[in-house]
Amino acid sequence: MKFSKLRSNSLNLVTLFIKLQLEKNALTFHHICCRKQVMKEKKEKKVWHLSLFSHVSISFSNAQVLKVHLLTEYHEIKAEIQEAEAYNCQALEEVDFLKGKLSELEDVEKRVLKVKEDKLKAEETYDRLYKELQDVQVQIMAHKGNTAALEKEIQDLQRKDQEIKELRAEFNRISEEKSQLEDKKKQLQDEVSGLKQKQKELCELAVQYNKALSKLRPLRDETKNLKKDKTMLTDLLKHHQTLETEYHEIKAEIQEAEAYNCQALEEVDFLKGKLSELEDVEKRVLKVKEDKLKAEETYDRLYKELQDVQVQIMAHKGNTAALEKEIQDLQRKDQEIKELRAEFNRISEEKSQLEDKKKQLQDEVSGLKQKQKELCELAVQYNKALSKLGPLRDETKNLRDERSMLTDLLKQRQTLETEYHEIKAATDVVEDEIFDLQTEVSDLRNKVDHLDNLEENVSKQRRNT
Repeated sequence: MKFSKLRSNSLNLVTLFIKLQLEKNALTFHHICCRKQVMKEKKEKKVWHLSLFSHVSISFSNAQVLKVHLLTEYHEIKAEIQEAEAYNCQALEEVDFLKGKLSELEDVEKRVLKVKEDKLKAEETYDRLYKELQDVQVQIMAHKGNTAALEKEIQDLQRKDQEIKELRAEFNRISEEKSQLEDKKKQLQDEVSGLKQKQKELCELAVQYNKALSKLRPLRDETKNLKKDKTMLTDLLKHHQTLETEYHEIKAEIQEAEAYNCQALEEVDFLKGKLSELEDVEKRVLKVKEDKLKAEETYDRLYKELQDVQVQIMAHKGNTAALEKEIQDLQRKDQEIKELRAEFNRISEEKSQLEDKKKQLQDEVSGLKQKQKELCELAVQYNKALSKLGPLRDETKNLRDERSMLTDLLKQRQTLETEYHEIKAATDVVEDEIFDLQTEVSDLRNKVDHLDNLEENVSKQRRNT
């Protein structure tokens, strides 16, 4: 629209310039004709004056009559001539000025031609650039859509990159934690292997303990039986001691009886002679003999029983010493078994704690394996994102290059717009100058018309005279 207006203005300017050129040529020709006419009129005036003076010399009488009229006409003509000369001088100055203006107009014409050529080039460039601009705008709109999508994708990639960085930090932390857990796992495996060894030893000890328990039950029964035997033997020993006391008492009595028997024998020997006299003594002797026989029988029986009891006591003493030793061993083993039971309970409790810890570690290891699996998936996604990021970076680089190219084109377009505005401003200046020239030309035409009217008046007055 602007270029069509500029084109019409340029055409009007060229037409006006051609008209001005024609008017300039016509004005120049008219001025030449006017100058010739003025010179001719001057010659005619000189001839007329000569003829007038000749008429004056011939008809001096008429001169006095015509003198006033001629002087008046002369002064009028002289004033008109002075006015015409002044006007001619002014016209010459104006012509010189117009020549300068025409030279300037020629320069303006050259400038206008140059502007026209530049305008045509600018129109072609504008059309081309406008077409390219439309294409570029279409491309820009397409690229804006692509750029918006790419910016969104870049933001997603940046967010994913941030997430990948966070995942990488999390992965490093998990790796470090994994290494720590692996060290801890190794340490726990060593502890578990040690505990397994202890558990194995404990199992062996438990087997030994069970064996000891299996042995201990008959030993306990045997100990119980032995305790019963010991009680019985203690009772027997007490009975034996009682018997031994009774034996010693009987032995003392026997000794007393023997002593008494000896004394009695002596008395018997002493009293044999008196048997007849002492019937009571015979009865007493018979009774003592009976008591003696009974005492001897009792002594033999008790002595035999005492020997058997002593043999049993010696045997039981050996058995009792062995049993006491075995009881001490069993008590020591029982103490060891109690200690082993306490150790077994402690190890069982520690084993349950280790099993809980092992279960916890297995859960943590399964969680870490799950995290490792997720991390592998994230690493695969990260590699995919990196593989996508490479062409996206290339495409972004191409888009940036294209954006810089479009920016350069936009700057060039702005430069062209600036040049266009400068050309338009120069065209406006030329139009203003043309308008001024048109005004001056119209003024000159008016002056020329005035001169023509003046010449006609002079011619009429001359014809009248």
